Amino acid sequence: VPSTWLTADKLSTKWPPFKSAQKIDSCVRSCETPGENWSDEICRVIKPYDNYDFARRYALPRSTITSDLSDMEDVISPKHPRKKNPRQIDNVNNYQ
Repeated sequence: VPSTWLTADKLSTKWPPFKSAQKIDSCVRSCETPGENWSDEICRVIKPYDNYDFARRYALPRSTITSDLSDMEDVISPKHPRKKNPRQIDNVNNYQ
């Protein structure tokens, strides 16, 4: 996100109300000034970049790897361990 969208403590950011990724990307590229209807979202700055294209190419893959989703319990439900099916082994002595 543009640094102008971040709060002074860099723990939250303003976020546009659009659902379209293209509109959001356009806002980011043009460093649009946040409006009154923009929401406040919690964020974490991993590393600042001066160039948008460079950041998208190199930082985006890192951000998805280093993101901590443990606080997003409603997004990912825990998986239950798969039960093993017991196999029936025929007794070799029964065939003789």
